[in-house]
Amino acid sequence: MSMTRRDLLRLLGVGTGAAALTAAAPRSAARLLDTRSLVAPDAPALQFVRVGPVDGRRASVLARLDDTHRTFADGTREFLVDQRARRLMADAGIQWDVVMDDVLADNRARSGRAVAAQPGQRDDYRRWEDFEADLGALVAAHPTRARLLELPHTSLLGRRIFGIEIASDVPRRDGRPVVHHDGMHHAREWPAAEMPIMWAYDLLESYGTDPITTRIVDETRTVIVPNLNPDGFIRSRDSVAQADSSSDVAGGLQLALGAAGLESYNRKNLRNLSGVNQAYLGDNPSGYRYDNLDAHGVDVNRNYPFLWGDDAGSSGDFHDQTYRGTAPWSEPEAGNIRDLALSLAPITAITHHTAGGHMLYPWGRDAALVQSPDVWELEDLGFEMQLSNGYAPNQAFNGLYPTSGTSRDWMHASGRALVYTFEHGDEFHGPYADTIPAMYEINRGAFISHSLAALNPLLHIAVTGRVVDPAGNPIAATIRATKSFETPTADGQQIAEVQNVAMTAEDDGRFRFVLPPSTRPHLDEPEFGDGATEPYVIVVEAVGRGPVEIPVTAGRGETPDLGTVFLN
Repeated sequence: MSMTRRDLLRLLGVGTGAAALTAAAPRSAARLLDTRSLVAPDAPALQFVRVGPVDGRRASVLARLDDTHRTFADGTREFLVDQRARRLMADAGIQWDVVMDDVLADNRARSGRAVAAQPGQRDDYRRWEDFEADLGALVAAHPTRARLLELPHTSLLGRRIFGIEIASDVPRRDGRPVVHHDGMHHAREWPAAEMPIMWAYDLLESYGTDPITTRIVDETRTVIVPNLNPDGFIRSRDSVAQADSSSDVAGGLQLALGAAGLESYNRKNLRNLSGVNQAYLGDNPSGYRYDNLDAHGVDVNRNYPFLWGDDAGSSGDFHDQTYRGTAPWSEPEAGNIRDLALSLAPITAITHHTAGGHMLYPWGRDAALVQSPDVWELEDLGFEMQLSNGYAPNQAFNGLYPTSGTSRDWMHASGRALVYTFEHGDEFHGPYADTIPAMYEINRGAFISHSLAALNPLLHIAVTGRVVDPAGNPIAATIRATKSFETPTADGQQIAEVQNVAMTAEDDGRFRFVLPPSTRPHLDEPEFGDGATEPYVIVVEAVGRGPVEIPVTAGRGETPDLGTVFLN
């Protein structure tokens, strides 16, 4: 395996501080003190830099920048910076070392390495249209085990967003445990979409030949949304060269366009400010059409309501990479994950990101939320997955940096899923051949462990019973697990939410409904509650009969039996 220049710099720099970096690469890693040169018009569009520990106002500046998730033993952190970020650091008196002088040039120079073919592998990263086509082809090829999911909210530019549901006899609405995967909250993290769609290929194409994946398809229900941010992804994946460094649009607002490929590092969605969705660049109206010129965008992964609004873990400035939006659920991409999770109640979940080789579990906001009551289960499963991919499991706050309003923390807070953020690889989107096959190769075992954990009776609850009419005849009833609750934000709001998960009883009236524990985890935290419990309301009904409502409070490993439920 060849080692890139960046790999070498990082290897030499871990634990050695800035001096080793400077010695390894004097051109790009020397300490830069003349801040005027850092923001010169001819400076490289994007750089990787390392910044030493800072405090006070300087720490708040770093919270607004684009952290690559790499923290080194000497306390330095790595950031992807453009001209605006360099100007912010310079104005705050922050000094830094350049690890890679020109990220875009380095990406173009990279070459791949050979790895055995993986399920769903291609020659290059998928484009947006490929995801819909590939999901449709999988469903067509496996009609009894795959169902195409069209999510309820289109993107800001009106694009339909699709996922796939995988289970044997997939139309049957039984109570099997649900496993959730999603990718591409952040537009430039292309591998985060490749990993879940390749897992879909694997589950379907290895069914009947691989006993482990066959069991997963037979005994669980896997839901995968590989690419939930189409607008941002298209801007990143299909980025084009622009000669100008900026364009003056929408009453003086400026959006950096930069050199060829700069937009491939777009992180957010395309939420704009002016309401002007399309424009033509250049004098010729038949020239290239640019969508949402002033779309500074929202970080979709800061738009979830749990502790939304905390400046320590997100930003209220629309220029910043962690801009959280104007309100929880303001972005349709986050709303799709909300609706999916509240209607399915997954037992385990992975939200795929890049980079840094991390495996992060709740909580991410700050040290006040010291531990979830599920910390041991999260750690045990994390260590098992680490045996495959090498990603060390960590509570997100301790393993990375403060975050708030994330999908991971919301899915755990609202539905008690055992949920992880996988930060794949060591860069946002390295060359496909050099990145994706090897990445999937090491993660396949982790995905298997994660899916099998949903079947572990110690990690879920199972509500059982039998539905009959007054004469004792079985009824093909619908059983719903419902809960209405409020999710706290960091600024004192309470966001109303409703969980409503449904299944159908068997022909003999029996049902087994696998769910997460009924009590939300943060109710055990001193900041929010005092160990209170809360129930599901199990609603049993059939056409012309019922409903019967039964409260059920249960923790992991419990199997409440409702006995015989009579519907009049």
